[in-house]
Amino acid sequence: MEKLVVDNGSYCNDDVLNSVERILTLEYYKPKSYDDKNDKEKNKTEFAKLGGQTLIEIGNNKEYRFNKEISELLEKDHGFKKLFVDVIKAGLLNAREYDKENIFTIEKRYTRSDVNRLLNWQRKIPAQSIGGYFIENGYCPIFVTYVKSNDIEDSIKYEDRFISNSKIHCYTKNGRKLGKGETLKMFAGVSEGNPKLTYLLFVKRSDAEDDDEFVYLGTGKVTADSLKQEYREIDKKGKLVNTPIVSYDLKLDIPVSLARYRMLTERSNE
Repeated sequence: MEKLVVDNGSYCNDDVLNSVERILTLEYYKPKSYDDKNDKEKNKTEFAKLGGQTLIEIGNNKEYRFNKEISELLEKDHGFKKLFVDVIKAGLLNAREYDKENIFTIEKRYTRSDVNRLLNWQRKIPAQSIGGYFIENGYCPIFVTYVKSNDIEDSIKYEDRFISNSKIHCYTKNGRKLGKGETLKMFAGVSEGNPKLTYLLFVKRSDAEDDDEFVYLGTGKVTADSLKQEYREIDKKGKLVNTPIVSYDLKLDIPVSLARYRMLTERSNE
């Protein structure tokens, strides 16, 4: 199966195939607490909205078959079959535009949900829970909206900014202290020059111009001497509260193209 996928121009390995299985069986769309929910709550989940049943059956030797309903539609409904095949052909053509040697392709656009899925995470995590970054399975994708909307709360207007086309200054979420809790995991091994996470940078200029999609700008490394404990005054119910936050610099393995760099930064400095 892996060879078939690679031969058709797509990135693939065992983790990808396992992820595909979870998606096609819809297990990927079950929230972590699914089994603890009542029937009414279960019916509101994405798993239920997508049909609540596996799209495929998996044999003992890892052979894949569509479920009975899909198999019958493909056999008897020629209109359905034509649309079905067209979607697959379109997907294969689209795959040719992507780097089949790597999970993500520099300069291509991805939503948080795309990143969640392509990193082969066990289940779909709501975009709002991912926020500006998320740590899972050895990866830390970082999402930066360069020009913040006036409509969002001041508490989440993080001042991420490019220092150059190869380095960006970033912030953790509010309430984080250096050397404690989440930051121990986020920056594990950085001071020793042996980071435990792979950092992936996704940037969009603004919500107004780019909607939910971010441009992938590549992997990078957190520079150890840039880690800094800071504090921000945040309005909480009319009272300014001094809130901890950690800042750091991410040095990109491949500098951002000058055209992209200017597009992201120049107008925001006007």
